[in-house]
Amino acid sequence: MADDEAEDEEGGWQSFGPPPADFPPGPPTRAEELAGLAFEVGQRFMASTNFMERSIVAQYLLMGARAAGRPEVMINLQSYRIEPASLSTPTMRLAVSRLCDELRDGLLALGIAPDEIRSATLTVKFDFATARPHHFIRQSFAASMIEPEAVNYDCTVRIADESDEQRVRVPEWWKD
Repeated sequence: MADDEAEDEEGGWQSFGPPPADFPPGPPTRAEELAGLAFEVGQRFMASTNFMERSIVAQYLLMGARAAGRPEVMINLQSYRIEPASLSTPTMRLAVSRLCDELRDGLLALGIAPDEIRSATLTVKFDFATARPHHFIRQSFAASMIEPEAVNYDCTVRIADESDEQRVRVPEWWKD
């Protein structure tokens, strides 16, 4: 049987034609690799499995942003800085340090030197009005833990190198 043929329901053969011109696809472009890395880093950072001390990182971001009265949080992935500065607690500094190190390690694994990146940020814009307990998790949380709230947010990771900029959106953790 040829690669472009398949047996139909009646036992006969039908042709699907030649494969597309770009098949098999070539290796990913640098832009595709950077976009993939941006998504992976952002998803891991905001994931329901990214615990620090008594809750998940996303909950600490939400609590800090709410306390500051600022729904937008921005992390500079090159300078290890978080804005608003009031979120720069020991817990969040450790979480941000791990995030930035993960990006650096990911770049190196792709063969990209970190100094080739002009800018890299993770931005989260919370919709405070949508915050509500996430009941599924409550079942597994001890009384000493801070139960995460499900909240709508937009999380964007942006990585720009000398030739291009990649922006990816990371879905809310509670939609996993």
